[in-house]
Amino acid sequence: LRESEAKYRTLFETMDEGFCVIEFLDGPHGPSSDYVHVEANPAYARHAGIPDVVGQRLREMVPAEADDWIARYRPVLETGQPTRFEQTLVATNRCLELSAFRIEPPERRQVAVLFTDITERKRAEDALHASEEKLRLLIESASDHAIFTMTMEGDIASWNPGAQKLFGWSEGEALGQASSLIFTPGDREAGVPEQEMNTALREGRAADDRTHLRKDGSRFFVSGVMMLLEDPFGAPRGFAKIARDITERVRADEERERLFAELKHLNETLEHQVRARSEELLRSQVRFQQAFHAGPFAAVITTLDEDRFLEVNESFTKLTGYAAEEAVGRTAFDLKMWSDPEDQQNLRAALR
Repeated sequence: LRESEAKYRTLFETMDEGFCVIEFLDGPHGPSSDYVHVEANPAYARHAGIPDVVGQRLREMVPAEADDWIARYRPVLETGQPTRFEQTLVATNRCLELSAFRIEPPERRQVAVLFTDITERKRAEDALHASEEKLRLLIESASDHAIFTMTMEGDIASWNPGAQKLFGWSEGEALGQASSLIFTPGDREAGVPEQEMNTALREGRAADDRTHLRKDGSRFFVSGVMMLLEDPFGAPRGFAKIARDITERVRADEERERLFAELKHLNETLEHQVRARSEELLRSQVRFQQAFHAGPFAAVITTLDEDRFLEVNESFTKLTGYAAEEAVGRTAFDLKMWSDPEDQQNLRAALR
């Protein structure tokens, strides 16, 4: 027991996530209308921005937003159903990702809360959305430029109004077509479209200053550039092409380079932000697994329909005496943990 308590205390003191135990109280606002922090780890202050919370009541700490937090945690106490959500702690302007579960038995009126400060991640997400919107507006507003994207096979995946204006095909006509439709028959026979994609795949971009075709069959000289598009992990995912009628050659060259630089910057910004988001999600998943398996309480993950164990932690195996491999794939009833099948059905109904 002492060893288990020491292990729990070490985890409690050193874990990266904020953790606290709250105990509900009755008050002037009604039953279970307030709670007091009975336990909090050192990471609590770092993530929430509020120090020394043990012994503090919610309505004294953050009176203006107390009802919102009660509304989140009281159903966990009353139903025993764990919850996971994101919410801003207005008092410190911290956006938190939280999960909460009831500490048994219910008469203790306690709920455990595990949380992480995701303020920077949310800011990155907001910046990502803003960058995506800026890119969309840039493409749609570039009416003097044909901007379209292609799959790795060279099929047209997007087609802006400028492309319709320049080449004559509408978006509906162009989507799904091979991008070689804008090349002259001679260039198609010579494999120029494929050569251009290979150059972009190898070097990141490929220049395209040549005669092209419009839908009506007329020919005109186009100055263009094709760029390789990559996913957040650097793997090729397609191509983007910018093209312009270069009747005024010098002006066209200047505009092309300006747009290329801006699009390249936006693409790099999007890749960086998506990569950061992906890495954070991966770290969150690892932290959850660590907390799940190292937690002091018996915890399981089950299927919703049959209540079959998908994963159990070490506390569960110590409590029940079943090894993980003995429990996974079976139900509590299979393991004779229920003396009465009706009790199991009642619990399942309550959790749903």
